[in-house]
Amino acid sequence: MQAEPPSERPPTAGWDPPRLPGPTAARGATQGPPGVGPVTLSSYRVSPAFAWVQVALVVSFAVVAPLYVGGIDPGALLFGAACLPAIGYVAYFRLFRDAYLLELSATELRWSAPLRQGTVPLSELREVRPGTPWYPVPMLLAGVVTFTTRSGRTVVADVRARGFEAFAEDLRRAAPEARIHVGRALFRQDVDGYRRHVPP
Repeated sequence: MQAEPPSERPPTAGWDPPRLPGPTAARGATQGPPGVGPVTLSSYRVSPAFAWVQVALVVSFAVVAPLYVGGIDPGALLFGAACLPAIGYVAYFRLFRDAYLLELSATELRWSAPLRQGTVPLSELREVRPGTPWYPVPMLLAGVVTFTTRSGRTVVADVRARGFEAFAEDLRRAAPEARIHVGRALFRQDVDGYRRHVPP
């Protein structure tokens, strides 16, 4: 039995030919249209919920403590007002400066805080070290690292989950000129925050 010759009729307008299924994306991979932005090689993530909880606790303490100490009187109100700068600092740092997600491509490091995100070109990365620019020793125990660029700009990231050492190794290969020192957090979450999206 002879097969029928292929049809010369043009495809129907709006018809989309079926596509073969491609390889499944790695768990945690960033989804987006092809060709938009650099390809993510690996990522590191901790839960952003801790930042929101910490801010809520600080705000609650500032509201409840004056009432517990002395009720509504000038001294209690003065105490509450004195707490406002500390509340503002904690809220700003945890929500705008403390990254919970790091994504590495061949050309840049992308970071995301709960209310802010940005990028650091790998050619501009100078140093990664434990702690923050302001409190290096206590924040080393808390599990925070600081990324510093050649211009002096800093990005602080929470690294309390397991797997940051593997992410730092990827970063060393991608930015060999940067000085990268990884400390060990005293209080470590029992989750693995590292994901490899593209084979090395």
